[in-house]
This record gives sequence, structure tokens and C-alpha cells, in this order.
Amino acid sequence: MKKALTILAVLGLLGVLAGWVFSGGMPDAEEAAAGGKARKAKTERGGEEAEASAAARRGTRGVEGGDSHRVESMRARLLSREPLGDIDLWDVVQAMSLDELRQIFAEPDLFELKFGAGAPGDAEDGLLPGAEHPRRVELVPILWERLGLLSPQEALDLAKERLKGNDRQHYGAMLKGIAKTDPALALDFLRQSSAFFGQEPVLIGVDTVQLFNVLAEKSPQEAIGVIPGLNSMSQDFAYLGYVQVLPEETDWAAEAERLESLGIAPGQASMHGLMDSTATLVTRWAHKDPDAAFAWMAGALEDSLDSAYTRVIDDWIRADAEKAMPWLEAWQPEGRDKQVIFMSAIYEDSMRDLAATDRMLAMIPDPQKRDYAVMQRLTRGGPPLPGPALAHLINSPLISEEVRQAANAVMAGERVVMPGEEEEAAKGEENVLPPAPLPDLR
Repeated sequence: MKKALTILAVLGLLGVLAGWVFSGGMPDAEEAAAGGKARKAKTERGGEEAEASAAARRGTRGVEGGDSHRVESMRARLLSREPLGDIDLWDVVQAMSLDELRQIFAEPDLFELKFGAGAPGDAEDGLLPGAEHPRRVELVPILWERLGLLSPQEALDLAKERLKGNDRQHYGAMLKGIAKTDPALALDFLRQSSAFFGQEPVLIGVDTVQLFNVLAEKSPQEAIGVIPGLNSMSQDFAYLGYVQVLPEETDWAAEAERLESLGIAPGQASMHGLMDSTATLVTRWAHKDPDAAFAWMAGALEDSLDSAYTRVIDDWIRADAEKAMPWLEAWQPEGRDKQVIFMSAIYEDSMRDLAATDRMLAMIPDPQKRDYAVMQRLTRGGPPLPGPALAHLINSPLISEEVRQAANAVMAGERVVMPGEEEEAAKGEENVLPPAPLPDLR
């Protein structure tokens, strides 16, 4: 998971240039309820906070002398063209002193990320294809974060001098380190960030989410106060980090009003639904007061498709199915087709809670629509279904024999296509069922 999150941060900036859409790029609400899955859980441990405080007291003196073996070992890793091994690079960096870090940062060439065909990085390593120095993909942002933690002003000054072009993606990691030691410095920079970045979406990805996790825990009012000044794409990541760590006793209605008053991107819904950060707000609100949360969402989604409710429903069920399912079964969404909403929910369903899946299927009384939703999930939906979910569908009385056979075929590793699309499938693998959202059947 740690490697995947690191790569998400790298891919984020490249995805922006290709017109990346928010709907698939963010952590889900189950992660949000846990405060977001950090690159490593130990980043939040008290021991590191104590170390940060000690570093702040030392100022920029660092640890004199350093461990020459540790420096040479880090240099060798950064120069290596071999894929990552089993060693935990996070622990390796966290063992480095400020003096050791300075020796590494004194060689800017060690931080260059280059990609080209035939280089050793590959998907198996969880890395971008073609990374000439695969270990840098993970190491570079961790090194910037570590420097930010141990010497905040020094890190910020060096970043302004050195981080250009695509390397600006490391600002998020560096500011996250700074925020743990000197949140005021991080906030001050964020207030002026438009002068550095303009409309370039630099602060995106998991590091920005985690940066605002830290800031919101330390100073929530100041954290949300800087979000309006960020690039519109950065705002969704920042607001997600903010809303993830709000305490359970938060006045969610007041929080929703605050979001609307800020006039930032997360407060604006599209025809396909809420931004990920706002969906997280509604999901957390639903834990406390589902009537109020869904009423607010209905207003926000007034001009959206019925399927726009899917994200919140799926996140809430995964986080708290015991409370969510009875409420959803009794729910009568005004002016909406509940069948379509839950057809779309099945399409996105991870099927980790099979009892909840059955209850969602039961909320689609039309057997043809129910079969259609399950076939869509089998052939086009989210990640591949696990074996227990497929076995459950094979024996489910809620779907037809034809669909049960399709589930059996998927479990056997066979290709399955939607009825009527066999001819297209026969044209070749590249033409088989391209990802597509479930159509709105109102």
C-alpha cells in the first residue's frame, strides 16, 4: 500500500496534464474514516513527534559527523537501477540525521527522476514503468519529508531553489514534514502558494491529503482558511485531508454551510456526483444524522444523475453496514428512481460485505434490472471480485441462472461479456467492454 500511495502522488501530476477526472482518484470513505491510509502508519506515532520536537530544539545544527555508512548506503540506493527489494525504505530514511540528509541533498543529481523505455521499473514493483532509478520513485519524496521535519526553513528554502517542473510534486511531502514540526511555517507558505504555483496544480495526491490531515489536527480553522487560495484541483485533496480528521462530534450541518460559504471546488457537484472530499463529508455526517446528510446531498445533487448518489452509499455501507442498510431500505428519495441508484451501487460494490450486497440487490425489485446490474459488475465494474463474492453469486437466489453461470465462468477465469456484445468481443481483446459508467435508466 505504501508503494501504491507513493506512486499515486507521482501519477497525480502527470494525470492532471491528461485531464484527470476526480471520480476515480481518491481514497474511499473507509480510508477516510481511519484518517486516510498513510504511506506508513508510524508517521503519525508519538515517537516521531518527539523526534521532530528534538530536531526543532537543535535548530539546523543536526547531528554532527553523521554515519558515513548510512550516507553511502543511501547514495547507492539512489544510484541503483535495480527494482526495489524487500527492505523498508521508509525506515531507512527515518534513521538518517540532519547532517546525513545534507550530505545527500548536496548531490542534486541523486534526486532526478527519469523515465524511459526499457528501464527496470515495472508494474510488478508498484512503480511507474520505465523508471531509470526505480528506488528514487519512493525515496525522493520521503527524503524531502524528512528534511522538512528536521529543518523546516532549510527545507523550504532549498525547495524554492531546486524544485522545478515535475519535481514540484515533492512540495506536498516536504510541507507535510514541515507541518509536523512547524505548522505555522507550512500555513504561511500555503497562503502565498499561488505566487509560486499560479494555476499549476502542484499540491495534489496523497501527500497533500496527509499534509492537511496534519494541519487540521493541529489547527483546523487555519487549515481550512488556506484552502480557498489553492488551485481548484488542489482544493479537493486539501479539503479531503481536512474533513477526514474532523472529530466525530463535529457539527456537520455547520460544516456543510461553511463549505458552501467558501465557494471552493469541493462545494460544487457535477452531473455525476460530488467530489470525493465532499462525499467524505456526507458519509461522515450520515454516521451521525443520515436524514440531514442525505437531505443536504439531495439539494447539492439537484441537477445530477440518479447514479450520483452511489459514492456516498457505497462508502457508508463499507464503513457501517449495520447502521446504513436499515436506513437505506426505508429511504424514499424524492424524484429519484431508487432502483437505478442501487443498480449503480451494485456496479461499484466491492462485495466485501455479502449480506449488504444481498440487501442492495433486494432493493432492485425488477429481476431484469437486478440481473443487468450484476452482469455489469461482473464484466465492467470496479476491481475484480474476490472468490468468496463470486461463490456467493453462483448460489444466489436473487439473480437468474444465466447470471449465476456468468459468475461461475468468471470464477473459472473465463472471459464474460454482456449479452448482445459477443460480436464485439470476438473482434479482439482490445475491443472487449471498455470501462463505462452504468447508464442512467430514468
